[in-house]
Amino acid sequence: MQTTKLINQIIEAYSRLLMMDNQDDQEKTWLNQQTHFAVGLSTLQFQILSFLKHQPHSNAKQIAQQLAILPGTLSKSLHILTKKALTDFQVDQTDQRKKYYWLTAAGLEVAQAHDQLAIMKKSHLKKYLDQFSQTELTVIMHFLHELIKAEKTTNYSN
Repeated sequence: MQTTKLINQIIEAYSRLLMMDNQDDQEKTWLNQQTHFAVGLSTLQFQILSFLKHQPHSNAKQIAQQLAILPGTLSKSLHILTKKALTDFQVDQTDQRKKYYWLTAAGLEVAQAHDQLAIMKKSHLKKYLDQFSQTELTVIMHFLHELIKAEKTTNYSN
């Protein structure tokens, strides 16, 4: 019974963690204060901008593979980012289906703010993780890998 209770507590904590990622969470509020171009963007869109900052002139297939997202999901986000003038693209002259994306000046501003936030967040999380032993960190890492696997393989259509 104790194991079942602990498992339920872990699932509940994980659900709370997922709910923290929304349009008015602390991270997005901070980003919105850094640049007005960040307003209304999703976590995924911030990640796309940061990726393009480091890998300009990438095509959608490269971005989707690196960020481990579905092409359709990426396409919608790239459309929004382009519409907001944060990214631009050029169609490949040899293959009209392929587009290469890069950041505009506004997109670069957002990506830089997002990268700064990532550095601060990593430093903050490191302080919390420093309290755990090597063995505990190994268990945490194993758990996170299994959690990612569970998220990727869950089929909700049944």
